[in-house]
Amino acid sequence: MFAFALNRRRRNLKCRCDLLPANARAIARANAQGFTINLSADTLDEADELSRLKVAPVVTVLPPGQTGLSVTNDERSVVICPATIEGAGVSCATCGICANPRRRSIIGFPAHGSGAEKVRKVFYLKPESV
Repeated sequence: MFAFALNRRRRNLKCRCDLLPANARAIARANAQGFTINLSADTLDEADELSRLKVAPVVTVLPPGQTGLSVTNDERSVVICPATIEGAGVSCATCGICANPRRRSIIGFPAHGSGAEKVRKVFYLKPESV
């Protein structure tokens, strides 16, 4: 709980941790008390997995340049973070969509910068048949 107390002034944060039962309970408790913790996925399939846990809202990385809505294999909607859309006139401070712990949509963040090409490769990678 120490990390939650340190970040109490912020409205939210992303979580990359093992979802052991104790972690899941702490995350759910923080969300219930008004401090939003988003579970962070690297792919749409992982976003579905995290959403199925019903612990917290989910965010995911998307391929670079993606600007439209997406849908996961489990038919969950993925909304592009408005603050990432150039010319939208929206910032994190004026939006706050990812800080809503009761939202149903997954928030997608298009990859950018030096790691964008790696994200593109991972995002479109198809698992091998066994």
